[in-house]
Amino acid sequence: RKAGVSGLSARRPLPLPPEGPDYGDLCDPKDNCWKRLYPSLVFANINFLGIAKEIALVDLAGPPLLKSISPEAAKWMASLARRKTYSDGEFIHSRGDEDPTMEVVIEGELRLVRLRPNGTQSLVTVVRPGQHIADILLLGNYRRSHTAIAIGPTVIDHYDRQAFDQLIQNHEVLHALYRLACFRLAMSISTADDLQIGRASCRERV
Repeated sequence: RKAGVSGLSARRPLPLPPEGPDYGDLCDPKDNCWKRLYPSLVFANINFLGIAKEIALVDLAGPPLLKSISPEAAKWMASLARRKTYSDGEFIHSRGDEDPTMEVVIEGELRLVRLRPNGTQSLVTVVRPGQHIADILLLGNYRRSHTAIAIGPTVIDHYDRQAFDQLIQNHEVLHALYRLACFRLAMSISTADDLQIGRASCRERV
């Protein structure tokens, strides 16, 4: 069982992982302390300037939506979607866009990034097959918070407002979306607690 915040508090806190130059927090693959200290983080491999690196990320998408419902419900969902294929490096959407659609990754992966003023990208998380993003856009007047870029050939199902309204009429799908929303909230709170512990440790050592 992964340690929660209480488990972290019982041990001597460690400082945050070192920041990478362009892609968020880099983590030494040989040092597993960050995986023990920050259970809400996930780790992904990237190639940065020709050097393989493992990066620590917050898994914003949570468990896969398509694995949280029955195969029949997943097939029904697909019938309501607009499926589109993207090539490696292609932009799916940009931060600030107003297109209110939910995306479900079918094949490939998405890189969610924040573009910096100097043109570099800060990697936030990676969205993998079965995971979904942007359902919040269909629940209010929100803009895209991140830029999404395809990693390799990627297939995505897009759900506009009309399709989403049909989705939430399905009890099984609605229940899965609610459970995943609760998971994301709990994960966000846990991550905030973990980061505060790390910052406090850094201040104590200065």
